[in-house]
Amino acid sequence: MRKERIAAPFTPRFAELKRSLISPENEDKLVESWNNLLVALKDRTEEIKKTGSPIIPQVEFNELSSLEPSKIEEIKRTGCVVIRGVIDEPTAAGYKVQLEEYIRSNPETRGFPAGNMQFFEMFWSESQLRARSHPNVLSAAVWLNSLFHARETSAVSLSTPLMYADRFRIRKAGGSIERWEDPGLRKCFQSILSGDWDKHDPFDLTHRLEGNSDIYHRPNQCSVFRTWQGWLAMSSTGPGEGTIRFFPDLALSTGYIMLRPFFKPVDGNAANLDPSNWTMDVTSSPEFQGVKRELDSDGTESFRSISLNNLSHPHLNLDHCMTSTPKVKPGDMVFWHCDLIHSVESEHNGTEDSSVMYIPAVPVTATNAAYVARQRDAFLAGMPPSDFTQYPDTGESQFAFKGLPEHIQSSEGQSAMGLKPFNTSTPSLTFAEKEIQTESVRDSLVALHPDKTFEVLYMTTEGDKNQSQALYLLGGKALWTKELEVSLFDRQIDMIVHCLKDVPTLLPEGGEIGAILKREDPMDCLVVKEGLSYKSLEELPDGSVIGTSSVRRVAQLRKSFPKLVFNDVRGNLTTRLKKLDDPESAFTALILACAGLERQGLGSRITCSIGAPTLLYAVGQGALAVEIRSDDSEARELLAPLEDWQTTWSCRAERACLRVLEGGCSVPVGVNTLLEEHEDDAAEKKEAVAESSAEGAQGESSRSVPRPSKLTLTGTVTSLDGTKHVHHTITTVVSSVQEAEDVGKNVAQALIVNGAKDILDDINRERDSRVQRERQQDAERALRPEELETDDLKRKVPTAQASADAPGDKQAESAQGE
Repeated sequence: MRKERIAAPFTPRFAELKRSLISPENEDKLVESWNNLLVALKDRTEEIKKTGSPIIPQVEFNELSSLEPSKIEEIKRTGCVVIRGVIDEPTAAGYKVQLEEYIRSNPETRGFPAGNMQFFEMFWSESQLRARSHPNVLSAAVWLNSLFHARETSAVSLSTPLMYADRFRIRKAGGSIERWEDPGLRKCFQSILSGDWDKHDPFDLTHRLEGNSDIYHRPNQCSVFRTWQGWLAMSSTGPGEGTIRFFPDLALSTGYIMLRPFFKPVDGNAANLDPSNWTMDVTSSPEFQGVKRELDSDGTESFRSISLNNLSHPHLNLDHCMTSTPKVKPGDMVFWHCDLIHSVESEHNGTEDSSVMYIPAVPVTATNAAYVARQRDAFLAGMPPSDFTQYPDTGESQFAFKGLPEHIQSSEGQSAMGLKPFNTSTPSLTFAEKEIQTESVRDSLVALHPDKTFEVLYMTTEGDKNQSQALYLLGGKALWTKELEVSLFDRQIDMIVHCLKDVPTLLPEGGEIGAILKREDPMDCLVVKEGLSYKSLEELPDGSVIGTSSVRRVAQLRKSFPKLVFNDVRGNLTTRLKKLDDPESAFTALILACAGLERQGLGSRITCSIGAPTLLYAVGQGALAVEIRSDDSEARELLAPLEDWQTTWSCRAERACLRVLEGGCSVPVGVNTLLEEHEDDAAEKKEAVAESSAEGAQGESSRSVPRPSKLTLTGTVTSLDGTKHVHHTITTVVSSVQEAEDVGKNVAQALIVNGAKDILDDINRERDSRVQRERQQDAERALRPEELETDDLKRKVPTAQASADAPGDKQAESAQGE
């Protein structure tokens, strides 16, 4: 039952919020920015009025992969697009016929308005399932997701779509008062509030993922994060026929909405649009134009989603600039950015009904994955999804002709609905390193818990599938973890076995490292092409080509060996060695991790190890880690005996250093760690081991008891060309994980003081520039699955992720790194 709410004025705390958002020293800049915005709005609104519906971009589905950059910029500027021919017209029109039959077969269907239902509380008809899982619909969603970008450590996978079950309409996402009040969400709009509205990037997900757009728990809110809202037309509809309308300029409208609460008309007449009539005001009123405050009968505070009118936002000229979409046919789809101003035409003057099915573009995030798991369970039970619990009765569980799992088309659709893991594939011996590291964990668990059953599941990730692009451009560690974590939070698996160096230093909420296993050799090594006699880097001739995918290795080695040539080489270990030994290849040698070679029985290929000070290794290199859900106490208990405290203390210190530096495997941060027994404790341990020698195993088990130890950590950051280099070392006695992490933080702070931040900032700017140039190619690849499959077959690198299953369905997966 919906609570009754009454309108209420804003309280003084919102005046304080206003004042806190605008610093006095920034007021002049903000005024200038506001005036520039009003001038730009005046020109744009005239253009929108003159152009009408054609201003909304229209593209064919089959041309998405080859769109000109100018067309993509047009889509991003307007924040909306009509994609024609996503589904063939007869099929889409047939969905509507099937829906009507579903309603007739189930007269108890609920909906509104009463007596003339047009919005139906139903989610699981066969046609809805088929439409949401249609391969073209999922491909369009991936393409649209690719227009966004995020920091490499952000827990989002834009290449993997999820399915969100909806009725016909959801309320506008993106927050209400939260845009200003929530610190995380406010960061999305910080450039606007700082006086640089023209620098706002509505396609940057970095801070959007951190924000809370529903502090006050408004009813009927979409709880997943969507990049685009969208609908599929099931009938022909156009202007004047009850279609959707947009204000087709995303940046201008967002900038205006965010700044409007801080300005008022001098003469009190909001219809006087001249910039000279508007002045900054952050003191006289607590109101945020467009936001309506309400109180429940019990006094609970709430806020409606942002709504606009000519009085509250006069410069938008809404009467003339809310632009109807061009006429669409069944099978066409309309998408819009979730920050875009939109509404539905109030009148339908057409001759046939206007039928659409809402299908948004939803990427993978931890929150989204958790929602999809709940949604899947609701589907299997025939109940409404958790965002639509207004009618907590039997839902569609007793409906005739309810949709079934087999009605969800394609493997991708079943994964998007949480019915199967993502990107499963059969492992092969060419990817033995992943099988070995995962099955070693599984074997250890079986030995410790013989009464339990552990299965292995093999999966691929974005980092595995994209073998053609440099890690530096792809982004960092999350490439090997995001899709695995989706299955973890979806409870399809229960443990993920990672190479620790592939694990981001900030895990998604609800995840934790359950155990870090005993570290193997963390150092890097030189592997020379078969038939060549070189024994070290120093012996290599000038101009020798060295293969590595790690910018950390390249940066440090360029510092010492500026006359060597470093080229990117991707693929699993076997693939890289084949590329090296190919007589036709230009490679003289590779730089690889010692542990990877030793683990696969290829230690004989190591020409020599390369250690400090020449080459410091990657954070966590040589160690395996098992990630679990934070609420899985059983998994934590099963893994506890595998934890190696010495490795844990060392790696936690390294990861704390990297976390403060905000680095990843795509930035050149190197470490060298030594953990030694403290002198006093060494004597005590020697005595304890002697006393227990008769019991044999006690000597080894004493290693598992944490003891105060001397920790030496060296960190280094090097520019990509090797010309700038900073390093710092701290040695101290530590007695806990926390103290070890403090050492890592202190090393990082010293590196920053010595210039590391400037080096990393330069690297990030360079990468952002190059990524921008690559993004169009990425977008094209997203819509060419056949070509990607062909390329994979040519490269023969359909890499597999491995995992192990514990009691019930306990599972673990393996990931591959640099």
